Amino acid sequence: MYKINKLDNPFIVIFFLIAIILINLIFSTYFIPIFLLTIVFIIFNNCINKKFYYQLFFTVLSILILENLQGFQPFTIVFLFLLIYMFVKPSLKKIFASSEIINYILVFHIYFAIWLIEFFIYGVSESITSIIFINLILDILVIGLLL
Repeated sequence: MYKINKLDNPFIVIFFLIAIILINLIFSTYFIPIFLLTIVFIIFNNCINKKFYYQLFFTVLSILILENLQGFQPFTIVFLFLLIYMFVKPSLKKIFASSEIINYILVFHIYFAIWLIEFFIYGVSESITSIIFINLILDILVIGLLL
């Protein structure tokens, strides 16, 4: 038995994905690359857990668009999400009982992995580190307020 949340409605999910793509399109030009990536991971996680494969297609499509906007290779973030879903999340479920705490900890794991990817592609940069830290804080706030 799953807990029903806002992300079970396919119209809300598609609205979130379109909004995230548009926000990233605007912000990647001016300020913040990869904004609200953990919301996409939570949607991805929800689609796999509840077997919403039609929503998973649109989620993967939006991830591919976000990867293209950031300059990553195709399926880099999808592969990262699968690794976190298969290896990190089960170990966190053994440690923590609350799914809300797990979501907050997964935010840190996702942005650390994105930082590692950026590190291997572009090298060490103070601006990338500060931007990822700002994204981390903003995603924690958005997850706390919306989900």
